[in-house]
Amino acid sequence: MDMDGEDQLLKSDIIDKHVRQNLNLSWLNFAVLFCATIIACVGLNMNSVAVIIGAMLISPIMDPIIGMGYGVGIRDTKLLRKAVMVYLIEMIVGLIAATIYFSLSPIKDASEQIIARTQPAIWDVLVAFFGGVAGIIGSAKKDPGNILPGVAIATALIPPLSTVGYGLSQFKWSIVFSAGYLFLINTFFIALATMLGTLIFNFKQHRASGIPVKNQVLIIIAAIVITIPSLISASTLVKQTYN
Repeated sequence: MDMDGEDQLLKSDIIDKHVRQNLNLSWLNFAVLFCATIIACVGLNMNSVAVIIGAMLISPIMDPIIGMGYGVGIRDTKLLRKAVMVYLIEMIVGLIAATIYFSLSPIKDASEQIIARTQPAIWDVLVAFFGGVAGIIGSAKKDPGNILPGVAIATALIPPLSTVGYGLSQFKWSIVFSAGYLFLINTFFIALATMLGTLIFNFKQHRASGIPVKNQVLIIIAAIVITIPSLISASTLVKQTYN
């Protein structure tokens, strides 16, 4: 067995370092998110997949979501609070940027790319969950390589958030709720996968015990409630496909 590939091992100290370093309450971080949101809005407005992908790659909004899942997994209340704070600020910054852009944009009609973010289904749950699994594995490597950029593209956090901004700017509440639901799916299941990965990898040096039973029940109930509408949507899409 090759013992030299230490960077390939799932190291709790490496994950802890990466998660904490990426939780930045810095105006530079928020400025990058603002720029990423504007880029995503341009891509959605102009129906450009390439531009949307570019926005996903530079957006830092996945970092606090991983931080939330990791904080719950190791039962670090201080880390969890910081992750939630960074997440909420970034979400607000993204919504403000998107709402301003679409309010000023001369193109008011919803493009195909915007409509695509208003039809969440069970497949989005699967992508978010396994994207979160890949994300925690990537954070455990000294050199994440192409894992984290790939996860950023797959989980697609910034496009639905930008679509919510579009809905707000045009007072189209069905778009706000549909895209908001997709953003919620991505957030919850990335965090859930991160938490489960943290527990499975058994980071003993960073946590005293597992998740309390009461919290486990609440998490399971939340997962079921959030998943149900996506199952209904998927069923409708399948029926439309075969009719």
